[in-house]
Amino acid sequence: MSKQNRFYENEFMRHFPSDISDEIRDYCTDEVLASSRYLFTSREGRQQIAYCTHCKLEHHSDGLRHGKIEECPFCRSACRVKASGRGRKRLIDGAYLIWYEKSTIDPQAIIARGFYMLRDYSGNYRETETVIKPVAMYLFEWGQGGRMLRRDYWSRYINWQATSSVFSEAKRSMDYKPCFHSRANIRRAVEGTPFRYCMWESYEVNDYVKTFDLAARYGDVMEFLTKAGLRSFVVSKLTGGSTYGAINWRGKTPEAVLRLTKAEIKQMRKAGAIGPRALRSYQISKKDGSNYSWEEARTLCDLVDPFNAERLTALSEHAPLPVLKKYIAKQARRDPRRYSAGSPVLIDWRDYLRECRELGRDITRPGVLFPNNLHEAHQLAGRALKLVNDERVNKQIAERLPELLKRYGFERDGLIIRPAVSSVELFDEGKALSHCVGGYADRYAKGETTILLIRRAAALDEPYHTMEVSGTRIVQCRGMKNAPPPPDVAAFVAAFEKAKLTEKKKRSKIKIAQPA
Repeated sequence: MSKQNRFYENEFMRHFPSDISDEIRDYCTDEVLASSRYLFTSREGRQQIAYCTHCKLEHHSDGLRHGKIEECPFCRSACRVKASGRGRKRLIDGAYLIWYEKSTIDPQAIIARGFYMLRDYSGNYRETETVIKPVAMYLFEWGQGGRMLRRDYWSRYINWQATSSVFSEAKRSMDYKPCFHSRANIRRAVEGTPFRYCMWESYEVNDYVKTFDLAARYGDVMEFLTKAGLRSFVVSKLTGGSTYGAINWRGKTPEAVLRLTKAEIKQMRKAGAIGPRALRSYQISKKDGSNYSWEEARTLCDLVDPFNAERLTALSEHAPLPVLKKYIAKQARRDPRRYSAGSPVLIDWRDYLRECRELGRDITRPGVLFPNNLHEAHQLAGRALKLVNDERVNKQIAERLPELLKRYGFERDGLIIRPAVSSVELFDEGKALSHCVGGYADRYAKGETTILLIRRAAALDEPYHTMEVSGTRIVQCRGMKNAPPPPDVAAFVAAFEKAKLTEKKKRSKIKIAQPA
């Protein structure tokens, strides 16, 4: 006998009953396979006969139609009508049940067995019986964690194998089968054991094996977190998410579990919902001296993510980490709508410093490194850099302008249209209207396309709509966030097209058609 089998026989299996109880069989019949009840119909001459697979009695019936739900007159079960002569080759019903009990040798431990149940109606439906195959076995011992044995449920032989960790068969081999568990059954199993305090009922999961595995390892912490309104930490642990090292799962007191003082725990509860990242953010701020408030810890919690931590590390060449984090918190307070998290501040700050380097500015000066309004400074630096980089482009645009003004200048009904005068204007147009026209500057300068700006005559400096023209064709006309033009602008564009594009084309054709 192998070492694995000795473990299976001598230690693990002693916690389990050797049979499948009548209670399990009844639950299987009444609940798990309750929908697997049929009235199979056949004919004796002109008389229809119906056989109930639940009570195994037959009766004379009249007009039962295949596929309908009817009640058996004997057992009163709701059954689906099946014509026995129609194909039953694939009529096999299966389901999975996880059933909890107390250990047979340790009153403080609980066990669970996963059963695959099936009924095969493909053959003689009068002889169909319920087949129950155990496919998973779990043992949960308080303070020691869970252990598991599993087998291939398709195998004809009982070949159990130990696994390295507890996992849910309901989410693996049985993922495509209906899965069942009974909360009443679980309550009876945990009664009188330490597991009754672990708050398992607060977590709605597929079969609770991961819940009890966690409870067997960290039951007291699980109970505390649940009662303290910190269910998100337990959910993250159960679903394989990260708790970011915020919880000391072996802590014996609330202060040790949360790595906080009593006063800080009180403040945290007043602050409202706190998730794993926010708690870790607060803990790190205490350690590095940035000392977030709970609101700041929540807002800037994304800074604990690895890629943001790398960005912070890259910026730390300019100033100590606490100084950097305090500046980020300041910008988030200043502009909460734009900077609702730490990542947008980091991105803008990184881009702003890159622009400053390209402009030759001294970023060792505090006024340059830490602008009072980061967003505004970033915008100004971006425009300044564009002016420097676009000198060639702007020169080419300036050379095109006289011709473009003559060819496309147009005014009607309070609207005017004119060509863009520079790459900076295109940049500002795109920023104001939240579209991508700023990226067209190089093509516009080379004459590969033409960008025209539509303005209200009463607000000539205010971006309204942007139009792209190629030859005699309007490629696109867009407003705020690429919205199509409203009716008045659409009418104006149609008039422009007729006056500046279509009419010229018609005159040209007529002129060409004249004889020499």
